[in-house]
Amino acid sequence: MSKTCIAAAMLFLLAIPVPRVEGVEVKARIAEIRDQITEAENTKNLEKLAAGFTPDVVLYISDIPPVIGTEAVSSFYGFLFGKYDLTMEYQVEEVVLENDAAVERGLCI
Repeated sequence: MSKTCIAAAMLFLLAIPVPRVEGVEVKARIAEIRDQITEAENTKNLEKLAAGFTPDVVLYISDIPPVIGTEAVSSFYGFLFGKYDLTMEYQVEEVVLENDAAVERGLCI
């Protein structure tokens, strides 16, 4: 599978705890976190990438079972980094704010 096919097949879901603030502020904070994760992905920095995940992180990618937990997600990214030269870019489709949580959903393009 080429790097283009892998990137096109990846969906992303980012869920973070957030303080009770206005929706615009929360969405800006989510964008900051997404940018930090993207930078870590594009520089193949596993340590920085793992620091952005909660222990119960779940990575959903088309055609494979969910990857669950920081260690498993880090191992998965280590595999990707070793096998492919990827440049990650995200297209946000939806941000949902509910109580003290926020979920961002979209595509890796």
